[in-house]
Amino acid sequence: RERLTQMFQLGGIYQPDLYASYLQKQGISRQAFENTLREELSINKMIQLVSGSATVFEEDLRQAYMYDNEQADLKLIMVDPAAMTDVAEPTTDEIKLRFDENLDGYTVSEKRKVNYVCFDADEMAQALELTDEEIEAHYEKIKDDKFAIKPREVKVRQILFKVEFSATDDEREAIRKKAQQVMADARLEVSTFENLAALYSDDADTKQKGGDLGWFEIGSKPGPVSKALPGLKKGDISDPVADFQGYWIFKLEDEKPGKYKKLRRVRNEIVEAIMSERGIIEANETAGKLIDEVQDGLTFTAAAEAATAEIHITGFFDDKAEGLTDIPSPEAFAQTAYALWEDHQVSEIIKVDNGACVMELLEIADDHDADFEEAVPMAREELLQESRKKAARKLIDELLDKIKKGTPFETAGEEPGAELTETGYFARSRRQIPGVGFSEDMMNTAFALPPQDRKSTRLNSSHIPLSRMPSSA
Repeated sequence: RERLTQMFQLGGIYQPDLYASYLQKQGISRQAFENTLREELSINKMIQLVSGSATVFEEDLRQAYMYDNEQADLKLIMVDPAAMTDVAEPTTDEIKLRFDENLDGYTVSEKRKVNYVCFDADEMAQALELTDEEIEAHYEKIKDDKFAIKPREVKVRQILFKVEFSATDDEREAIRKKAQQVMADARLEVSTFENLAALYSDDADTKQKGGDLGWFEIGSKPGPVSKALPGLKKGDISDPVADFQGYWIFKLEDEKPGKYKKLRRVRNEIVEAIMSERGIIEANETAGKLIDEVQDGLTFTAAAEAATAEIHITGFFDDKAEGLTDIPSPEAFAQTAYALWEDHQVSEIIKVDNGACVMELLEIADDHDADFEEAVPMAREELLQESRKKAARKLIDELLDKIKKGTPFETAGEEPGAELTETGYFARSRRQIPGVGFSEDMMNTAFALPPQDRKSTRLNSSHIPLSRMPSSA
């Protein structure tokens, strides 16, 4: 119990995200997990009450061990109700009857409606012009990664300023400033890079060698050095580069030229890359300018017209983006809308695929009990799910009947709508079935089967088990 409690804490504070992540990885619902935990705590409490007078024999311990560690390997025929797509559509009368039976059961969630404008990066880029100097500079920057025929070889020195995992923000910032100062000293040649590495580096492998990494091909070493080297020339010293260990600075001490594709051959590719990057920057800057103009007093409509941007209006949509159509990055769009709370409030920049958008909140429709028209899709889906579950139960019962009459288990598992799978061996104490998750009924039934029994009763709507094997003490 104490160990589990600590698993869900960070700095002694309970973290709901850690709890949710643990449950997701274990494949168990919160309610099922907490019910199991309560049961275990009750058992432990009872054990504590009687342990003072109880005598535990070695044979009891052995039997308990064998019980907990008994293993089962299940071959399952699984039928997914969602795959039962040939069920009949609910009729209008059936939907009306379901609505009448659940007058308080259907709720329309809160919805929002917005104006928005988007700035497309490709369109923004068309108005930009590039000089030969910009193209050549970009070529020099990326040629090692993109256009090398024979990679450039480099001789590099490094200095690591280590940051402990437990470091506070202030401690991390102090180390970053130290790295900046040593970088400045190296560039001003206050001392040689080799001496500075011997004095300050926290990298045990290279400290006594003055930070020497030796010769290697560009791109052959992953990590911070690969981020620092592009654009450096012989004698250059990089800015500090951060990674999980801390801050690094590098000196390109010497180099042997590589062989590259000629600029004239890759010019169009470079122009396209630069224009794409510049277009995104321009789209974000234009969106930011629109927001500034609204904050300075312009209406959203006036600011959009000044930016020659077309205004779009959505219908009502929910926080899961249901109701949004023809919207770039709909999930991000909905998330941004639900961060707004006042009519005509304007959002921050929404970064979407190939551009940027800005929205204005027009209206919030509060959640409410659904009328019949609103409830139709909910009632229809509810009835469909019930029909699919019935169809899945019917199919699994038919397959079970065939198996009991002599059809091989594997043959039954190949029937349309069925899926044959095997769990592999797992212990009773695990409390979960691989590929299935937490199911007390399935677990109990599986371990009640004699080994190699292929004719069990139906466990639930979608599973038939195969076999088990005993544990060994």
